[in-house]
Amino acid sequence: MEFTFEAEKERYTFEQSKIRGIYEDFSDPEYFNRQVLVLGKMMTLFGEPLYLTQNVEKQYEYSIKATSKTGNNICLTVYSGATGPSIGGGMDKKSKEAADELAEYICNAKPSDYHYEGYYMDGPCMVREGVKDGTPYRMEKELDLCDEEFAALYERLYGIKK
Repeated sequence: MEFTFEAEKERYTFEQSKIRGIYEDFSDPEYFNRQVLVLGKMMTLFGEPLYLTQNVEKQYEYSIKATSKTGNNICLTVYSGATGPSIGGGMDKKSKEAADELAEYICNAKPSDYHYEGYYMDGPCMVREGVKDGTPYRMEKELDLCDEEFAALYERLYGIKK
C-alpha cells in the first residue's frame, strides 16, 4: 500500500469534489447490497462517523487523512450523499490515487453490524438498512403523510420550512 489511512476527529471544511464512488460497477447485481455494507465497513476501520443523520441524501461523513510513504498528507472525505457512498477531496492526481486505494481498503474490510433508519424525501419513504451478522439488508416503506406532517419532517431533515 502506498498510503495509510486515519480518521480525523474534526470535519474538513475545505472545498472538495466527489472523486469517486466506493463501488462504481453499476452493472453488478450486488451493487445496492454493497452500498449498504460501506457504513459497516467504515465503522470497522474508523469507528463512528463524524455525523449520522436521518436524511438519506446526507447520511454520514468521515474525514480521512491519507499519508503517503513519503510523509505527504492528503485530506479525503468518505460520505454517503445523493449518489451513495463516495470519496471526496481535491481533484489532483495524488488525491485520486489515494481515493482509489482508500476505496479498495474499504471494500476489503469486514463490516460491523449496524441498523439505520432515515428518510428519502423524493419518495417520500422511510428507509431501514444495515448489516446483521455480515449480511446487508435494506427496506423502503412509502410514507403517506398529510401536508403538515410532510412539512414537519422536511423541516426536521433539512432545517428549513417547506
